[in-house]
Amino acid sequence: MKIVYVIEQLSEVGGMERILVDKMNRLCSQPQIEVALILLWRDKHPVVYHLDEHIRVVRLNVPRVRGGLLFPLVVLRYNRAVKALLPDVTVFSWVAAAVLAAFGHKRGKTIYESHADAHFQRYRWLQRIFQHRVDAVVTLTPEDAGNYPSARKVVSIPNFTLLKPDREADYSKTCCIAMGRLAAEKDFQRMIRLWLRISQNHPEWILRIYGDGKERANIEMLIRACHAEERIILHGNRSEERRVGKECR
Repeated sequence: MKIVYVIEQLSEVGGMERILVDKMNRLCSQPQIEVALILLWRDKHPVVYHLDEHIRVVRLNVPRVRGGLLFPLVVLRYNRAVKALLPDVTVFSWVAAAVLAAFGHKRGKTIYESHADAHFQRYRWLQRIFQHRVDAVVTLTPEDAGNYPSARKVVSIPNFTLLKPDREADYSKTCCIAMGRLAAEKDFQRMIRLWLRISQNHPEWILRIYGDGKERANIEMLIRACHAEERIILHGNRSEERRVGKECR
């Protein structure tokens, strides 16, 4: 069986990028499964996480422009690639891949993976089109599954993790950890406002946030404006997962 994953790019640190790479690596290790990856945008940076050497990477090298004016070129190059790869299953993720799920060449079974609540996704009109064309939509939660009422089949599969704790949790620590990309759809600012309300009754607790992104400056500004620098700490990205949380020990 040949499985092809289609994504815009995988050069940025993020939860979606990590889970997609982990799934491709896991599938590639299974007997009689061949995995290929189609990357849509032109990107000089490598895949951010370790990708199994047996996974074939096809770069369409489409220049990225605002407004989606090059979507016809994306469809053209994708159709050529998929006809050469001849996949049994094609898995699409994110906006440009949704265009291909709606208008690209269809061969074998097709699946769209939703890695964000549908209300935060751009080009909502695409959802009304591609959910009719793909064979199944996979969401992270049953709640998000309700956003695809016209899909042929909707399945909720939560993300998994390959990380294993190196010791038992110490529940006496007054520390809370949040991890994720600092982007608008993650809504860290809402979490911070809620944490400030919690801190009124539990001032000894500290919130440590791991991750980076475009919203970092706005989040830092909110923390300073609330005079919460000692209660809410931004740690940025961590290249080694086991380093995360050591500050709480």
